[in-house]
Amino acid sequence: MKKVIRPILAIVLLAAIAGGVWWWTQRQAQITSNGLAGSGTIEAIQVNVGPEVSGRVVEVGAAEGQTVKAGEVLLRLDGSMLAAQRAQAEAAVKTARAQRDQLLAGARSQQLDAARAGITTTRALLNGAQADLDRLLAGATNDQIEAARSQLASAQARARLAKDTYDNVVAGRSTGKDFGVMGTGLGMPEEQMRVQVEVANAQVTAARERLNKVLSGALSDEVKSAQARVAGAQAQLKSAQAQYDLLAAGPSKEQIAAADAAVAQAEAALKAFDVQADKLVVRAPVDGTVLVRNVGVGEILSPGASAFVLGKLATLQITVYLPESMYGRVKLSQSAQVKVDSYPQEAFTATVIRVADQAEFTPRNVQTVEGRRTTVYALKLSVPNPEGKLKPGMPADVTFE
Repeated sequence: MKKVIRPILAIVLLAAIAGGVWWWTQRQAQITSNGLAGSGTIEAIQVNVGPEVSGRVVEVGAAEGQTVKAGEVLLRLDGSMLAAQRAQAEAAVKTARAQRDQLLAGARSQQLDAARAGITTTRALLNGAQADLDRLLAGATNDQIEAARSQLASAQARARLAKDTYDNVVAGRSTGKDFGVMGTGLGMPEEQMRVQVEVANAQVTAARERLNKVLSGALSDEVKSAQARVAGAQAQLKSAQAQYDLLAAGPSKEQIAAADAAVAQAEAALKAFDVQADKLVVRAPVDGTVLVRNVGVGEILSPGASAFVLGKLATLQITVYLPESMYGRVKLSQSAQVKVDSYPQEAFTATVIRVADQAEFTPRNVQTVEGRRTTVYALKLSVPNPEGKLKPGMPADVTFE
């Protein structure tokens, strides 16, 4: 009995496969009284949305199934660190602008007065240094020689007086000791008088050196020192005059250009932070429906991570396959009618938007060798869905006009 049943089952199975192939072929490409027809599945244009920068999610603004408009906020990333950096950049812009404005305003009257006073002071220093040098180079005058001699004579007279006083004190002390009484002039100690004598002798030596110096003229080292003072005063006067001229002339073209460049650089840095701040907010790029949400508050996202998948349900697509023998009967922009089981009495208008330029094997759900040998061409159609009746995944029949 079993031997009889097995052939029967095999025959039934083969018949079922053949029937499936025949059904799919008829569905995929049939010529009816209404024209060429095929079948496919409704598809939505999907858009993966994610951030361009990394960060921690602080706000999620859309849920799965929610309809969003282009530009609507989907999520926000933490921007506290960027806000602090932007504040620094903004302060840098204000500083650069203030420096430029100060440069363009020119020198204040107080600055010019201070520069003029500096010129007067350095000129006086130069005149004094030059006078000293001229005096050294000219040598001593008669008055200077007589003054030096007079100072030497006075010092010598004081030295003799101190010596005589000291000698008298010493002599008086010796006489008093011999007679057993204290002589006059013995009230000042001998040691103190000797110090006065030494001081007076030092003054005589100094006065003699001054006289010799006046008579012999200035030394070469003194002249070199005076010349160095004159050169230093001349350099200071030149610097003071240049500073005044710079203030009086105002900023140069190069200085203004440098100030403008500094402002532009600071403003560009601030704008870069604004661009970065805008990237912390992820917005919907198109009108659509949230099909998938892959993110929650507190999660850390990396650049390019898919946080949302949006579906453009206002216009859907459907792909059908036609055999090579029917391929030439369909053109781009050709109209077609789409029907779905959910609305059997209603036809939706579609337009061919792509005709494949390369043949494919028949879809993999055809399991026979003969079926797989058949090559087909894919046709993609756009289906307007303003009322939202069509949904992704719906099977649909397409009849080409």
